[in-house]
Amino acid sequence: MLPLVRGCRRAPTTGRRRLVRAVAICAIASAPAGAQEHRGAQEDARWTTIGRVFATTGEVEDGYYRINLPRTDLTVRIGDVTLAPGFELTSYVGFIPVGATRVRGVGEVVVRDDEVSAALAEAHRQGVRVTAVHNHLLGENPRIMYIHVMAEGVADSVAQHLRSV
Repeated sequence: MLPLVRGCRRAPTTGRRRLVRAVAICAIASAPAGAQEHRGAQEDARWTTIGRVFATTGEVEDGYYRINLPRTDLTVRIGDVTLAPGFELTSYVGFIPVGATRVRGVGEVVVRDDEVSAALAEAHRQGVRVTAVHNHLLGENPRIMYIHVMAEGVADSVAQHLRSV
């Protein structure tokens, strides 16, 4: 089990969104002084910049901006069942403001097993931290893996780096 950030309680395990929100809140709580001043901002110019980089719009909730990126190019089966992209085949990136101009971006990148090495190499080239590589499913074909990523800096730069992975 990963250690928790001091002062943050364990997130409820009843849903991925709650867990992601709890991680974002812990990241905000552990951010440097002044980083929390934009927490409630629903219309942050950084979100527009990030949306342009990903060529889509995201969702804002409690100052946390999230973009979902379903892997519609994949056809994944478990036995006779074909999985919908919304079921465990959606990458996401989430962002919180850090100070007046910076962001912290975290995400989970969905990759085929044969894409892991290239994705890890690209993360390294982009200066993106990889915090976990794991699976969610058993018996799927092709084998799917999940890479947790994190970066911090100016919004457009962070978005470009994370998008490249």
